[in-house]
Amino acid sequence: MALLLLLVGAPVLAGGLVRTDCFTVSEVARSSPAGCTATPAGYHDRWLWLHAAAAPGRDWRATVRHSRFDALVVVFRYADGVEMRQSVGTGDFGSHWRIGGKLAFDPPLRHAALTGVSFGFRNLASHELLRVRLMPTRAADRGESVATLIAGAAMALLGFAAAYNLGVGAGARRRAVLWHAAWAACVLGWGLLWTQVALFLAPALAGRPAVQGSIFLASCAIACAGQFFVSSLERDVLPRWLATILNISALAIVAAGAYAAIGPRAQMALAEDLVGLAVLSSAVALVAGITVAIRRGSRMARDFALSWAVPVLAVVWTYVGNRGLTPDDDSGQLLVLALCALQTVGLSLIVSHRLASVRRERREAREREAALRALADTDPLTGLLNRRGFVSRVETALAADRPVGLILLDLDHFKSINDRFGHAAGDRVLSAVAGALNAHAGEGTVGRLGGEEFGVAVIGLPIAALARLADRLRRAIAGIAIAEVSAEVTASFGVAAGGETFESLYRAADQTLYRAKAQGRDRVAIAEPIDPPLALVS
Repeated sequence: MALLLLLVGAPVLAGGLVRTDCFTVSEVARSSPAGCTATPAGYHDRWLWLHAAAAPGRDWRATVRHSRFDALVVVFRYADGVEMRQSVGTGDFGSHWRIGGKLAFDPPLRHAALTGVSFGFRNLASHELLRVRLMPTRAADRGESVATLIAGAAMALLGFAAAYNLGVGAGARRRAVLWHAAWAACVLGWGLLWTQVALFLAPALAGRPAVQGSIFLASCAIACAGQFFVSSLERDVLPRWLATILNISALAIVAAGAYAAIGPRAQMALAEDLVGLAVLSSAVALVAGITVAIRRGSRMARDFALSWAVPVLAVVWTYVGNRGLTPDDDSGQLLVLALCALQTVGLSLIVSHRLASVRRERREAREREAALRALADTDPLTGLLNRRGFVSRVETALAADRPVGLILLDLDHFKSINDRFGHAAGDRVLSAVAGALNAHAGEGTVGRLGGEEFGVAVIGLPIAALARLADRLRRAIAGIAIAEVSAEVTASFGVAAGGETFESLYRAADQTLYRAKAQGRDRVAIAEPIDPPLALVS
């Protein structure tokens, strides 16, 4: 919850390390500390001035966290009555912006002592969101260097994670991965605007546009995180009513964030309340969803909770200690940005591992299915297609309007082989016949259709070529020699082509096969009519 509120922007008291401060309101870009109060009012369409006493010494820098204002004037007052002014405005921060979401102002060096500094904000949205600090220059320089390093690394990680998840999500068609890519992209956009890195390429975004964009993108990031959680869970783990609440909460957060970004300045307090209410509702629903999903054994819910634990604890530490990663990062937003980048990369690795596991499980399931299908279509003795597998192959070819020829063969006097030499010897004969058919059938599909009956289906051969192939197979079978079988192994063949269905093709080949047996066995018979005529081969 603390993390989500921090992304939107939690209010803090103005001043930071400023020793004394008070506010005045004026119509023009000038004001004096006289008559200032601790709580200003009616400043949304005027100038609000924050007055502070000067820090001791000369080597210090004033920093201001950028917020929603149209212009900022910094006035340095000296003991001799001279005032030196520096100013920035929406769309033009000049050389005053720094990576880390700050504006920096160095007091001009003069012989006269510096007595005070005033910060004037025109059309400020909320004085409670101001962060003004006076720091030693060396400490400020170190903080800016650290912020630059951390912001650069975080932007690189977030950019890589967004592109990687977008590619993986689109390729794998995984909605959860796409939501994670959207989360990374929103956090990246928020980081680019909040840290002001975007000003390198688009200086016109300085000021109000950057603040409005970062508020809206932060809200979108929260919504995307919730949708990533909902879509990444295993099926039926999350109750439908709870998923509906999370979906509605995501829409409410985006709507509240949009209102906070572009709504009237005078309604900022209301906008903050709306965002807080939407985030609170979403957080409660999210915690409930995580709890329910973990209790139902969801590994993804557990990983999601663990991935958010470190950022949330870090933000709680920031709130309690009022400290971030650098001396002037009292907001903790740089810490949030860095941890979000690491968290996003970690979640990307988890998602990738899960996707790889899913792919591996699917591949193994397909391999098991293919093995079972092959087993169902395979004759266990010979390793050839069984009748079911053979018929399926032929029917597939016929359905594609491909010309199929069928060679049907039946071993001669096979029962006597079993009776004289035993079924084990008969099985060896069948296996040897299967080997001979496989060796000489070329591109033909070979199958054992039952008992001692075999079939060879060939696509695209004319009837004469089929007859020659059948005779080659006949001679190969006749050359088989089994040590424990002294009888000669022969087969009779029937050849047919041109059938529109397997049944008609098989019927023609079977009738021709019986004609070959009636004519004396160990020969090839061809279905009539044939063109050109071909003498039977004996």
